[in-house]
Amino acid sequence: MKLKLVLTIYLIISILACSTDLMMKPITIENIDLSLVNDGIYNGEYTDEKSLEMSEVEVTVKDHIIESIVVLKRITTPVGKKGEYVITQVISAQSLQVDGVSGATMTSQITLKAIEVALKKGLKQ
Repeated sequence: MKLKLVLTIYLIISILACSTDLMMKPITIENIDLSLVNDGIYNGEYTDEKSLEMSEVEVTVKDHIIESIVVLKRITTPVGKKGEYVITQVISAQSLQVDGVSGATMTSQITLKAIEVALKKGLKQ
């Protein structure tokens, strides 16, 4: 009986998470010119006001190359966690202009925005 209740709640949350992705407006992600980013470790955080999903990341840049991106904190649905795969895409492409993860579009965009915020902190003044 308890298992049935837990599975029902999980199903409802999953359905709501997917429908939320469809209803949300896309978040605008600016592409950052990495040739203008100083070496360093930069933190960025972004919270979506409607879904209250958030991501905080640490981005390491060396010789104008994104070496690593670590998720320090996140608030998302269980389904949304797979949106963090976008980090692998960013490191591979060395760009924020990558496709979101199907089924976790909102989490992908929130993670990308947090990376953008971090990289902006390293821009040469």
